[in-house]
Amino acid sequence: MYDFLCLLPHACASHSLIHYLNLHRDMHVASYTSIVRSLDDVGAYERHFRPFIDCVGIATKDYDTPDIVTKVLDLCERRLVIQTVRDPVECLAAQIYNGHFHRRIKMLAGIKVEEDLTIEEYIKDGVTRYITHAEAERVYEVDSFDNHRIIDVVDLRADKIEGSLNQLWVDICGNADAKNLISQDYFTSMGSKRITNLRSYGGFIYKEGGLKLRIMPVADGDLWIGNYDAETNQYVGRETRLHTFPDINEHLPSLELSGPLHMCTEPFSWHFIHPKLRHKVLQSCLGLFEKRMRWFDQLYGAAKEIPVFSVDDFTPLQKEILKASIETDVRIFGERHPEIVKKWDVTNEFLSA
Repeated sequence: MYDFLCLLPHACASHSLIHYLNLHRDMHVASYTSIVRSLDDVGAYERHFRPFIDCVGIATKDYDTPDIVTKVLDLCERRLVIQTVRDPVECLAAQIYNGHFHRRIKMLAGIKVEEDLTIEEYIKDGVTRYITHAEAERVYEVDSFDNHRIIDVVDLRADKIEGSLNQLWVDICGNADAKNLISQDYFTSMGSKRITNLRSYGGFIYKEGGLKLRIMPVADGDLWIGNYDAETNQYVGRETRLHTFPDINEHLPSLELSGPLHMCTEPFSWHFIHPKLRHKVLQSCLGLFEKRMRWFDQLYGAAKEIPVFSVDDFTPLQKEILKASIETDVRIFGERHPEIVKKWDVTNEFLSA
């Protein structure tokens, strides 16, 4: 059984929060990506971590899929549920912008793109999967848990994250002692979307003779660089570091990140190469890698030029559809958690207009 549940709907900082929580040595949250790969045996992740980790939690996103909800709840102790929330209208606008951004970066990279969702389709997706927090509470039966902790995304920003995480670690592990943390830099903004885009579009395949090597850039803070198959207890990592550049801004200033940049590959691919050849392969890859980073920096900078989507960009009819879709959920959630909803300036203004 999992010791606690993380209810982290889409677009509500799931990537960042799991990364931050897992910096504590005495606990681990099974990511939703790993869980959905083993839906036939959701408990596999917990069984493999249990001998080595004192407290194992499970992360879930979808509250519109009854089969997933049932499987997760059946394997979770009802002690603690951590739920992330975000100003609903602000969140939806950010996701629409994010969708437009991903289409643009793919187009600039020469990748075929699917037809974009209409705004009405974005609204329908949002109210189904990530901006109706009262519905998420209801579906995952949060009232049946001994402790329900709500984390607004604003509480994960650099000026608040240290206090938010310390309290969560106390709730989960009983302590937030610095000696139990893998890193002391957890309060630094992670920039998860920038890191994800770098990983998704910055890599390339190096080919020379009979050699074929996948080369990928990895920024500090990116712990999602491999796939763990819980059912077979196999982790396929990609973090063999071939070279480290001390300052990521030397090659990728448009990302506005800090720390080093690593040139990585899959371990099995690198060790397939004869040791006598590795130095020459590495030297060949370095020049190609730097060229690729300059290309990606220009690509990302151009993609950022698209206008930010805001509430004002909704048509009057779209505003009415959105208002009708969320006002009951916001009211119910606000009755239960007024201290959270009163901070949702964008949604409160939108609903009162």
